[in-house]
Amino acid sequence: MKVYGNTISNVNFGICVIGPLAAADQNNGIDIGGTSAGQGNSITNWGTTSTFSGDVNVSGTMNGILIRNSYNVNVSYNTLTSSNGGITVGGTVTGINLIAYTVASTTTSTNTINNNAIAVTPGVTGTLNGIIVSGTSFISGSSLSISNNNFTALNHTVAATGSITAISSAAAITTTNINSNTFTNLSTSTTGSFTFISNSITVVAGGTQNINSNSIVTAFNKTGAGGTVTGITTGGSSTTGTFSWSSNNFSNMTVTGATAITFIIIPMVVQLTTIFRIIHLAASLVVQAQSLVSTQALVVLKVEMAIWLAEILLQVLPAAEPLPVSLLVLQELLQQS
Repeated sequence: MKVYGNTISNVNFGICVIGPLAAADQNNGIDIGGTSAGQGNSITNWGTTSTFSGDVNVSGTMNGILIRNSYNVNVSYNTLTSSNGGITVGGTVTGINLIAYTVASTTTSTNTINNNAIAVTPGVTGTLNGIIVSGTSFISGSSLSISNNNFTALNHTVAATGSITAISSAAAITTTNINSNTFTNLSTSTTGSFTFISNSITVVAGGTQNINSNSIVTAFNKTGAGGTVTGITTGGSSTTGTFSWSSNNFSNMTVTGATAITFIIIPMVVQLTTIFRIIHLAASLVVQAQSLVSTQALVVLKVEMAIWLAEILLQVLPAAEPLPVSLLVLQELLQQS
């Protein structure tokens, strides 16, 4: 099914696709927005009332685009702009929502959520999401790309305590790419937490997780005191797979009062090759710092960060594991410090 080039406005749900329950009958090839800007849909002023659907598939939620029981899904080149405060009570509001299968799929698939423009500004006090992919949306062997999306507004229009998440995928699939998404001049007033990217999965054997080149554009401002602002987090405990988190830029952030900032959260149970890459980075920072200490005050922060990383990693490495050269350098530097 292809849904291209539509202008949709003044509705509660923009586009909702619910496939059959049985795995053998589920939708294959749902395409909302195509492969170019001219094929994308414009969905504006959605979420206009506080009457939530009682349908079991969408109960308690309001969504710009919702898909369930479908695989080989493409949601790209769409513009989603919610109503400004139109929803005033209850529920969770999400721009693009790929929710869990009713019955788990048995088919591997290729899935994309790319090049969408998203603004979500309801009048509820609860949870807001930009893009959500639930844990059992796709099976191992599948791939998912959430890339080149631009978030221009994620905020409650009333005093709120609800958390906000721009991108979240909990689908434990083989290949995940979350790359080159932009968060443009966002300002949020919630006293709850704000997360830019969450990929809380355990990467399967031979799997790949790429979270690269995502960035804040202009600035980010959190005016509500409280909660934690997180750049990237994964709650998984991966011991295998290939990981790349690079060139992400979470800068020009302003927070208020008792608000914590955590740029990256990585679980300690990861593959040794991943640990060695982090060690090499830390060692490089320490070595560079020694040569710059007389010229750059900022070096103190770099040294402290490198030593902190090294001390943690030295504790989690197995005692019998041979130490790479970069770790030996760090170990010697730590003994001298």
